[in-house]
Amino acid sequence: MRKIPGFIAALAIAAILAPGPARAADGQAAKAAYDSVMTMIRQGQGRMPMDQLIEKAETGLQGILDRFPGTAASGSARLVLGQIYSGIGRPDDARAHLAAFLDAGYEKDPNEVHMAWLMLGNVALEEEKFEEAREWYGKIAAADGVNQQAMQMARMSIERIETIKKLRIGAPLIPFEAVDIAGKPLAPADYKGRVVLLDFWATWCAPCRAEMPTVKGIYAKYHEKGFDIIGVSLDNDRAALDRYLDDEEILWRQVFDGKGWQAELGRIYGVSSIPATFLIDRQGRIRYKNLRGADLEEAVGKLIAEK
Repeated sequence: MRKIPGFIAALAIAAILAPGPARAADGQAAKAAYDSVMTMIRQGQGRMPMDQLIEKAETGLQGILDRFPGTAASGSARLVLGQIYSGIGRPDDARAHLAAFLDAGYEKDPNEVHMAWLMLGNVALEEEKFEEAREWYGKIAAADGVNQQAMQMARMSIERIETIKKLRIGAPLIPFEAVDIAGKPLAPADYKGRVVLLDFWATWCAPCRAEMPTVKGIYAKYHEKGFDIIGVSLDNDRAALDRYLDDEEILWRQVFDGKGWQAELGRIYGVSSIPATFLIDRQGRIRYKNLRGADLEEAVGKLIAEK
């Protein structure tokens, strides 16, 4: 199973990482190699298929590890690899790279250490290892001189733990009441007895747009058999959302409040990256989270077949 959101998050985290004195000590070759790979990743976003971009990122970052082992540049490469692997469903690989970074003997930039702790907390949270996640986030909260963005991320993640606990596989969907873009009331209770995909997305999200043809195909295949989708847009621009829905002929209902990342339903469901999905069975229970592509289609088919 491959998930994509963490790959995009890796770009944001890389932007936080400051090139400290240790990086400079590696010389221009290591620094230039790292900067070149990160530039390639940023430029490739939205311009090539996401799986292809991930493969190129892996190859480039692994090349830095091979050519410049034990350097601060290789440490930065491990951090980005850790975040990528966390985001595409490879937690063991993510942990291995992050642990190797923390165990490396050179003097590290404190910002990067704090980000490694944050990523390890995220990996644990994704696996619903709540106490482990709380320990990693707590280390950041208790440390001195933490980058304010990292501190804010850690505090927000600590707050999210209780929300994530309520969203475990097998738990009932958290109820809500909203208004769709047509001005009509919308609630999960409206879909009683149907299989429902709650999909957090946005028109500006490249992985969301890349996945949309697959989602539309699943909807067309299973809607008449009892499948529905509730879209929750994290857009800020209603006009852009309306244009996209019209152009793509998206038929399912959408919730939009114009608050972007501060959207009320996003807060209720602890959404920190998109696409984020919850697949609900006919009894209103969460059965799968963050599935895409063939994995999503297979899961929908299984739930439709259940009596």
